[in-house]
Amino acid sequence: MKRSFVIAALVAVALPSATWSAAPDMSHAARAEAYAREFLASIQADPQMIAALAASTEKHRRLDYEQSQGLDKQWRNERVYDRGGHGPLVDEVMGGPFSAWLKGRRDASVGGAVTDILVMDGLGWNAGQTDGTSDFYQGDEDRWQRTFAGGSALVSSVEEGDGRKLVQVSLPIAEGDRNTGAVTIGLDLGKLP
Repeated sequence: MKRSFVIAALVAVALPSATWSAAPDMSHAARAEAYAREFLASIQADPQMIAALAASTEKHRRLDYEQSQGLDKQWRNERVYDRGGHGPLVDEVMGGPFSAWLKGRRDASVGGAVTDILVMDGLGWNAGQTDGTSDFYQGDEDRWQRTFAGGSALVSSVEEGDGRKLVQVSLPIAEGDRNTGAVTIGLDLGKLP
């Protein structure tokens, strides 16, 4: 009896280390969120932002389930990453004046720290973006649900690529005391001031 207890204790001690994984290092979170909030504050009240969010939300407000699924499927079919594919829906959003305005804001960011911007409307649809997304509807993802609906920030763990440390910060976009959309701002941590 004593021997089986010792073996069980040894197994119990050994197993957690085999299945346990450390939480990601989030020491960058406060700094990245502070920069993203300051960046958002500089663009959120701009008439371009307000008009684009209102128009996108209104455009998508009356879609039923099948129309929503069809629109998202159309986006995925048009968005062929490896071949640079585009179609009318992708071109309408990514080639539109609001996305062009966002690209200008990205390029003018302090220190060049902003790598990409995705703005989602009040229903979770892409209203404008500087870089492509795999799907058109973001309302089922944390970056919209936790920010627009939940009202809190969401900071990703660091991803390393091409010698850079990249992170995404998602925040609600507010007009007065109500959220009108959400934004995901990609940042290069090495360029944060």
